[in-house]
Amino acid sequence: MLQGKKTITDSEEYIFPNIEKVKVTIEGKPNAVYSQGLTTENFYDEPKRLFGIANNTCNDNISVRKFYKNKFALVVDLRAVDDNHIVGSEKKLLGDNPGILLEIETDGMSEDIFCNIFVLSDGLINISEKTLQGISY
Repeated sequence: MLQGKKTITDSEEYIFPNIEKVKVTIEGKPNAVYSQGLTTENFYDEPKRLFGIANNTCNDNISVRKFYKNKFALVVDLRAVDDNHIVGSEKKLLGDNPGILLEIETDGMSEDIFCNIFVLSDGLINISEKTLQGISY
């Protein structure tokens, strides 16, 4: 999720909207991703893994200070495996209460902001004997 002021014209500047805690409920099970919720201290660690460069090391051009000042992004990784090269191992929503609930606690911002939400996922295409057998997401 990328948040910015409604008047900003620089698309590369994203603000930290005073989020204090994030909770994720999957299929009615609370704290499905983070056992104690995702707190401010951990906001940088999640997206940092995605700042990779060619040899899979971290791009240090986005420091913690820069991240919270004008490059903030809220990342909630639902993959079952923490490896960017493995696909098809995502968490599956199969229960009686399918769905994801994202709860964001803030200390209350007084200004209007906009929020862009991006959902990244992979899919699996099953082909057997040159015939499409099914697609799963």
